[in-house]
Amino acid sequence: MRGLLGFLILVALLIGVMAFAVLPVAGPGLVSAVIRGTPPLGGQNVTVSTQVDATRLLRGEITRIDVSGQRISVDSASANGVTLSIDGLSVVDRSFANLDGQAASVAISQPDGTFVALDDVRVYGSSETIDAVGLIAPGEVTRLLTERLAAAGMAVDALRLESGVVVVTIAGQDIESRLSVSGDSVVLTPDGGLPVTVAAGVVEPWRLTGLDVSPAGVKVQAELTGARLG
Repeated sequence: MRGLLGFLILVALLIGVMAFAVLPVAGPGLVSAVIRGTPPLGGQNVTVSTQVDATRLLRGEITRIDVSGQRISVDSASANGVTLSIDGLSVVDRSFANLDGQAASVAISQPDGTFVALDDVRVYGSSETIDAVGLIAPGEVTRLLTERLAAAGMAVDALRLESGVVVVTIAGQDIESRLSVSGDSVVLTPDGGLPVTVAAGVVEPWRLTGLDVSPAGVKVQAELTGARLG
């Protein structure tokens, strides 16, 4: 379940596309063209628009950048229905006043050939702190946990999500288990049993702040402080 926070790879992508070394004093059309041609956006079907104020640009600041695309991909990550906006971007220190990005769905390929899928992914915040939230659907949680528990030597008959708990059925017995963060790992702890690590070494420099289990899936929350574009 290492890919539990794989969608943050996409977050890094969306932030990174704004990192261009030198931006000349120019109109919004040229600024948009520069961003649209910057890897990894180059060659992809994306729409980029900018708002540029001449006075603020002379101080090294772009008023607003908007990026959208029906499908954006890079390396092992791809996303559908992506929108991203950044306000008050400084090309001097790469800080920004506000960032808001969303994706309808995100898929992250894993080194073993499997993948992790998330829905309703959102990132928001400023240079001080960025928060990220994504939902792993029930079927995807079941698949991931079943695979990881099997790898740990636990044959699962069934698995279902309830409010606050994961109910794991082993040898016909239902065991309520809790999914939680322990250091940089994600663990599943059965009632009266020892915790099982289902994801280890996740997503530095992001910090996991919450895993909320419900019948609708697992909502993953993470935080990044001191963010800069590039």
